[in-house]
Amino acid sequence: MKARSGSVGAQKVFVVGDNALVAEFSLLCASKGYFVQTTQKILGLLLGETQKRIQKVQTIPQDVALAVEVTNLHLQNKKKNLKSLDQELPPSVPILSASVTSMITEQAGWIKHRDRLMGFCALPGLFDHVLFEVATSVYTSNDTISRIKEFLWSLDREISVVQDRVGMVLPRIACMLVNEAAFAVMENVAQPEEIDLAMELGTNYPQGPLKMGQRIGFDQVLAVLDALCRDLGGDRYRAAPLLRQLCWTRGFWGSEPGSGN
Repeated sequence: MKARSGSVGAQKVFVVGDNALVAEFSLLCASKGYFVQTTQKILGLLLGETQKRIQKVQTIPQDVALAVEVTNLHLQNKKKNLKSLDQELPPSVPILSASVTSMITEQAGWIKHRDRLMGFCALPGLFDHVLFEVATSVYTSNDTISRIKEFLWSLDREISVVQDRVGMVLPRIACMLVNEAAFAVMENVAQPEEIDLAMELGTNYPQGPLKMGQRIGFDQVLAVLDALCRDLGGDRYRAAPLLRQLCWTRGFWGSEPGSGN
């Protein structure tokens, strides 16, 4: 579905979740004219006039047009956030929630007003992509779908409706590529730089899988793979031991993982 710009005026959006995702999504919304509020402290990424549209607040505000929950790493935190949003916000306020490591149908079971909830693909470094994947549960109302689509269109993004599955589409494939590259390094197939160069030149990827893993955050990649293992079982999505080590040691070449936590 083609993206189209919307008139957002002075609408407010509340964002909560993994720190890196909160920062990136807040920046995107602010750059498109929204006033963004969050209870979290955002470091980095905020530049110029855009920063003035992002505000740290003490409690969940009541006058927002939409709330966004972007936790992938710790599902207990996500459950707590969604319950708080559902209790504090008027029932008419839609909630857009990251549904990469848990299905939106599962998340709907955590809250009372299930019709207001809709899922989307959220990983660090991917919000600059033109396409946003979204998913609905059997409870999601037509009004919620319409309002969230209008919101995403106002961010100048295209929308692809996918099935409600752990990993969705892009995260599943991207994280599998990162994992396979980690296995290749671990098995001494090639050095990290050589693996990235092979994929960039051999397949015209804009960046190699290990660079992509750094940008997403190895902790986020691991969270997606572990969620796929829990959901589907078997060894297909088993994370490379090296990938877990990268999370413990803060990644290749001294880089920081994507969560910011």
